[in-house]
Amino acid sequence: MKLGFFMQPLRPSASDLGKLLAADTALAIEADRLGYDELWIGEHFSSSVYSVTNGLMFLASLLTLTRQIRLCAGVVNFPYNHPVRVAAEVAMLDHLTQGRLSVGVGPGGLHSDAELFGVQDNGRRGRMAIEGALMMKALWTTPPPFDLRGEFWQLRLADTLVPELGIGVIPKPFQNPHPPIAMTAAQANSVSAYVAGMQNWLLLSAAFVPPGSLIGHRTAYTKGALAAGRAPDFANRRLVRSIYVGETDAEAERVVFTEGFGLREHFNYDYRLMKRANYLAVAKPDPDMPDEAFTLDRFIAEMAIFGSPATVAHRLAEIVGKTGPYGAVVAVGHEMEHFNLQAASMARLANDVMPRLRGAVTKTAHDGA
Repeated sequence: MKLGFFMQPLRPSASDLGKLLAADTALAIEADRLGYDELWIGEHFSSSVYSVTNGLMFLASLLTLTRQIRLCAGVVNFPYNHPVRVAAEVAMLDHLTQGRLSVGVGPGGLHSDAELFGVQDNGRRGRMAIEGALMMKALWTTPPPFDLRGEFWQLRLADTLVPELGIGVIPKPFQNPHPPIAMTAAQANSVSAYVAGMQNWLLLSAAFVPPGSLIGHRTAYTKGALAAGRAPDFANRRLVRSIYVGETDAEAERVVFTEGFGLREHFNYDYRLMKRANYLAVAKPDPDMPDEAFTLDRFIAEMAIFGSPATVAHRLAEIVGKTGPYGAVVAVGHEMEHFNLQAASMARLANDVMPRLRGAVTKTAHDGA
């Protein structure tokens, strides 16, 4: 089971953008130094809280600063991009990284971005993400001429094609046939999970969904794979969770529940945003639970994984046992403005938690064989 680190990143709006990006870079370098397998970076256009507006550009800045970690866009929001541009830029970055790239695609979750780009219908954005990803794949894996017709984009290249001069040739990625493609899933009956299974793509389950939704993602992924005539490859699944590993349970609880520290402020931000959008049901352990019963502290207790290395390993093993298997655990970074705290948690996760978790998962698989 691999280990990944996810940076959205979310910060107080009063912070200086240049300093935020420098801190993001420092944490990316630290994840690489600690031997993390994957670094996922999100992007948002219209928020002073999220510091990265172009995930691919940020990943490109890490090319010479990291050595082995896989650089992963998590995600490129297709409703705000054109498939040709994304396909060409990802192909180029794949060559620059010498195949150290994965690309996630999604519909975009920030409502202000959706309004700014004029795509506020959630269903429409979801369909655009799937169509854009499939067109990107087609541009990589089929030769010109192109005549790709979808609901949102019509890609045609025939009349101006001059093969002998290299005109009309879309760049192909370094990896054959292309970099790993990932989709994200939140709702239990996620269409994205079904498509990911059908296409044999990676699947990132959102960090704020309960175990019941994770089981739904596995079911949808399995159905998609079976519909394509193959067994599901659960190594493509990514368990994304907010994780803080302290020296002791008490120390971790103090950090997680103290106002001003990153994890609590992050959850408070998401809680307010989800409540305003009438979206809390997706995070509740029971969708019928009244909003007043689903407090911020309950949200944190349900979704965040925190404690000593032994406690965190046990809780992760419980989730995997109920909803797994997975190919990687991806920890969301929160203490972005407290570098020493975040780095210490990352080190404990890599060096103390993951060996215990891998051992527990292996033993469970062996006992069940």
